[in-house]
Amino acid sequence: MGVLVALTMVTFGCIHKAGGGQVTPFEKAVTYSDMLAQTNNSIAKGVIEAQQQGLITVDQAKTMLTAQSKIAIDHETLTKLLQLGQSGATAQASQIKASLDAIRAQVNSLTFENAGLGIKNPTSQQTFANDVNSIFSFTDVILASLQTAGVLQ
Repeated sequence: MGVLVALTMVTFGCIHKAGGGQVTPFEKAVTYSDMLAQTNNSIAKGVIEAQQQGLITVDQAKTMLTAQSKIAIDHETLTKLLQLGQSGATAQASQIKASLDAIRAQVNSLTFENAGLGIKNPTSQQTFANDVNSIFSFTDVILASLQTAGVLQ
């Protein structure tokens, strides 16, 4: 359900500031970064549950959780850079871009083709694919927001 809410927010752009103020592009990037982390956590929980239910093997789960944990590590780096604020983040633009690129590379490794997954349950396949696609979309929104904010070129 969290992914559905996140996708709705991405689609309709309904991020609001308390007090009704305008959300800056930098604040939008921070918000979508948080949503990326929540979705990545959802993937980990889903993989563990799928393995426990026998929908995927232990080896498949290990492959997916390894990529998911690398996303978490790269996201932690991104979070620390964004916590520097807009001017601090601007000074670290190359590291921010590298973190986003690393996350995208790990997302690519989570595709069914690349991970060698054989999830047979169509609902589980779709849920997993939606979560993975959401992370990729969040990186796009973060990148575009940081470009609009002048943090990235």
